[in-house]
Amino acid sequence: MRNISLLLSLFVLFVINSSVFSQDDDKPKQLKGFSVEYMDQSVKPGDDFYKYVNGTWLKNNPVPPQYSRWGAFSEITVNNDKIIKEILEEAAKGTAPQGSNTQKIGDLYFTAMDTARIEADKFNPLIPYFNKIDAVKSTDDLIKTIAFLQMNGIGNSFGVFAGQDDKNSSNIIPNFNQGGITLFDRDYYLKEDDRSKDIRAKYVDHTAKMFMLTGIDEATSRNYAERILAFETEWATNFMPRVSMRNPDSTYHKMTIEDFRAMTPNINWTNYFIEVAADPSIFDNGINVGTPRFYAFLNDKFGKGPVILDDWKIYLKWRLISGTADYLSSDFTNEDFEFFSKYLSGVQVQQPRWREALGFVNGTMAEALGKLYVDKAFSPAAKEKVNNMVKNILATLKETIGELDWMSAATKEKAYKKLSTFRVKMGYPDKWKDFSALDINRSNTLFENMMNARRFNYRRNMNKIGKPVDREEWGMFPHLVNASYNSSKNDITFPAGILQPPFFDPNADDALNYGGIGGVIGHEITHGFDDSGRKYDADGNLTDWWTEEDAKNYTMRADKVVEQFNEYVAVDTSHVNGQLTLGENIADLGGMVIAYKSFLKTLKGNEPKIDGFTPQQRFFLAWATVWRDNMTDQEQRLRLKTDSHSPGKFRGYANLTNFQPFYDAFGIKDTDPIARPKDKRVRIW
Repeated sequence: MRNISLLLSLFVLFVINSSVFSQDDDKPKQLKGFSVEYMDQSVKPGDDFYKYVNGTWLKNNPVPPQYSRWGAFSEITVNNDKIIKEILEEAAKGTAPQGSNTQKIGDLYFTAMDTARIEADKFNPLIPYFNKIDAVKSTDDLIKTIAFLQMNGIGNSFGVFAGQDDKNSSNIIPNFNQGGITLFDRDYYLKEDDRSKDIRAKYVDHTAKMFMLTGIDEATSRNYAERILAFETEWATNFMPRVSMRNPDSTYHKMTIEDFRAMTPNINWTNYFIEVAADPSIFDNGINVGTPRFYAFLNDKFGKGPVILDDWKIYLKWRLISGTADYLSSDFTNEDFEFFSKYLSGVQVQQPRWREALGFVNGTMAEALGKLYVDKAFSPAAKEKVNNMVKNILATLKETIGELDWMSAATKEKAYKKLSTFRVKMGYPDKWKDFSALDINRSNTLFENMMNARRFNYRRNMNKIGKPVDREEWGMFPHLVNASYNSSKNDITFPAGILQPPFFDPNADDALNYGGIGGVIGHEITHGFDDSGRKYDADGNLTDWWTEEDAKNYTMRADKVVEQFNEYVAVDTSHVNGQLTLGENIADLGGMVIAYKSFLKTLKGNEPKIDGFTPQQRFFLAWATVWRDNMTDQEQRLRLKTDSHSPGKFRGYANLTNFQPFYDAFGIKDTDPIARPKDKRVRIW
């Protein structure tokens, strides 16, 4: 349901070709990258480059009914899932040694596929949790119950997690953040446009229906739903906006636990710490409170004015129901799908059960599953070739920084140092996570297995506090179709899952590979120098290493990127939020430029045309190809509020219009519709 669709949505950064798939065919296929058959050459590149490259593909690949979007990322993800399905079905036969990762993966998949047992259980798995919530008699009980639910993976009220200290990246400390709303963004609670009002009305209907499924009468369920909306609206009112959350300076407020207690005197944090940590003293060495205003509000909820425990209990029960609906009987999963997937995202039909079950395994033992995927489907040769591309692109960025006329020598030296300490994680981890303490077996219900896994993963995260940072640990799983940059570790990660067409093909020409995976590599490296990443130094510490003049020059250029993307209308009259997407747009712009310059180094002269296109043209064709993407209007509206990435259409061509070699490659004139006026073109890196 929403967990699966959101997982796919969030991980799908690029997208592949759905025409190579039959939805009824579970066998993996050979993927294709750029192809002239996907183009619409009736369109001139200077009129609409994205349509010129992808027009036929876009026409022939509407969003399948079980998805909210379909593009390069989703194509690879679906193909990877078919490989993983084979792994899961083999593991579910129950022949693996007891206690092995394969046994646990297979048993979890087995219990997820045992729909007869799930249907028979209905909402019975929730009853012990309901009883615990009903037993709350005081705010001291309340904070303990909040902690208990968080340990069981039920997000509510606020969030606490182990993370690196932004200003001392060798330390792991507790981070306290805002949390507790069910809709995806504060604006859904606060905006007064017709769409937001309709979402709130539908949300109340949905919440009431879910309560009714637990045996509560309609009138009471409706009352509960309305109270929950009011409760969460208070939360949303005190949330830091998503754009502000992108600024690490805005979310770093380190303090002692004594100062935190003084700031929130109405909350018995001792009760909370005892519940969530085997050793409560882990909170004694300093914490980061990302959103102090929110915690001042939370303190008021616990003390100022009447504390209505009934409202808290209703809210906590709701978070429990909504947070576990995917593991319950079909009446819960169907209603959950109707609101979150169908209404909010435009998905028409539910995924087949095996894909839902795969999502449960991904949500609990993804790295262990990824090891089996790598053993079955990944070529070490790909790892070596892409590593060489990374080295080339890093060297090119160093050269590019040296050529910048707006950056001082002092800042350049620190940028060089940061580049020299980049760590590259390619394909899969050298050291795999240990799941030996995780209790999963087929005698348990799906609900029991999933809650065991949630507690295991929660404890593993909290146990990191106060321990040395594991710089070898991966934050992504190997079969994920994505890539990442981690500012605190100053590392870039490229899982095996993305090292496939259209991003990478070991048999393709350099133009396609540099326009595809090369652009991704450049993108992730540039994140180290985007508007957020530039605030971290070579050691991953949040510190200002820029001269005042250089910072001013950077901001002036970044502001032009914001202005450019604010111009684009994505759906209806809704524009891209240039500030929300700034970091990704800077990474796209810089990544494309340094990938192109790196690609030029591979040319030996007199390269023949392929498919009628020069190598330079094929680079830009590959860049636009990886961003091909169809999306439902509902999903697009949702993403404009919540996603830090611009829509694929604009990623496919917008930054190209800032780059003169693109104009030269296709003979695009300054008067063509796609052309950007020269005084508005922006170049940062």
